Amino acid sequence: MMTNRDEVGYGRLGDQALAEGCPEKAIKSFKDGLIHFPASAALQLGLARAHNRMGDYPNACALLEPLRRAHPCWDTVLANLAKAYVNLGRFSEALSCIEAVMALPGPAAETANSFGYLLYEHRRYEHAVRLYRKAVEIDPNHESSWMGLGAALHRLKGAREAIAPIEHAIELKPDYWRALIYLGHIFDDLKQVKAAKAILDRVPTEKFHHIETLKKIIRMSWRPADRERRKALENRLRELHRQERPIGVQGFLGELDSRMDQASRLRARQRNRGDGARFWEGSPTIVTKGGEAGMALDALLAKVFDKPSRFQGPARARVVRLDRKLCQDILVKLAEFLENYPWLCWHVDGRENPPPMNPERVFDDSGATRLMFYGAEVLKSMKRRFTAGVIDQTAILRLEQAVDRLQRQVAPCTEHHRAWIELKAAGGAPGPG
Repeated sequence: MMTNRDEVGYGRLGDQALAEGCPEKAIKSFKDGLIHFPASAALQLGLARAHNRMGDYPNACALLEPLRRAHPCWDTVLANLAKAYVNLGRFSEALSCIEAVMALPGPAAETANSFGYLLYEHRRYEHAVRLYRKAVEIDPNHESSWMGLGAALHRLKGAREAIAPIEHAIELKPDYWRALIYLGHIFDDLKQVKAAKAILDRVPTEKFHHIETLKKIIRMSWRPADRERRKALENRLRELHRQERPIGVQGFLGELDSRMDQASRLRARQRNRGDGARFWEGSPTIVTKGGEAGMALDALLAKVFDKPSRFQGPARARVVRLDRKLCQDILVKLAEFLENYPWLCWHVDGRENPPPMNPERVFDDSGATRLMFYGAEVLKSMKRRFTAGVIDQTAILRLEQAVDRLQRQVAPCTEHHRAWIELKAAGGAPGPG
């Protein structure tokens, strides 16, 4: 019980929840505190920060705007309001808040850098460049600002403009692996393969975290002198492939095809030795239903989310671009994909003992659970950002009917159940934006 907790205690509890990546818990703590201390500006700010972390930008603005009027020079209020405005697409208001922070006495380089990154993420490269330049003017040794300046110039003016700032960042921090990898990509884009390889060779194998980058440096490492390095890079690539989990029907189908091919060869060897039961004759044909919709859905989701997600804690997906048409297309394709469950069947030319099909296993491996979580996130974001009537209720109804059918056909498990609940709870007309 928190009945005897003081204002600072509620704030500390909420801040701890935010630090642990639990914004829902933080919201509860700040709201509990405001029941006892309704005039607390610190708790109101904490609640606004938690709404910002949740992606609930309209509610964050509703809490922050009165605080800005009451405390026009409170930099934390202005910074959080700028973040909310940017994510709502209200860039002129966001820039006004950013300018107000930068006009305060003695702004830190890290403050300008964080604003530069915020605007870079939202493709406002010209403004990002200006803020990164301000950061390095404040602190010429702030290596992450030099790196940000190079990346923003790369987007704004081209690869050649990015080289000098990123090289300066590396001079300041020779083990700045992210900057080295970025610079290697730039030289490769400029067809300067030798320079690119020389830079990427400076990066320890374990510091590569992206499969495409590894494939690129492996292709460059073809000389006999590169044999040991190439072997280590290939081991790292296999490690990343093992860690990577396919998302969506396209990845699933590729993995399934590989597994079935391996199983077919194994059973063939067993039959030749006479120590295995008959599996099937010949090669099965995989017939997919909903595959096209699933691949289209993957492509649509890639446009609105910045990364795959487990939908909990710091790994929660973040919506970076969403408009009405994208939302509508996602809902329709998701409904179409779910309607076609089970997505696979095998044709074996009428032979005996066709391979068994376990519908629940097909459902588990298909990525459908994760796709439903993504659909729920899209719906929730639409409800936060747009006014009522934006989403076509025919598509919502179709989606709910597809989920109802799945609930009748698929044995329940925890993740399925949670995805069904989230998707159905997120449905319906969006509230006021």
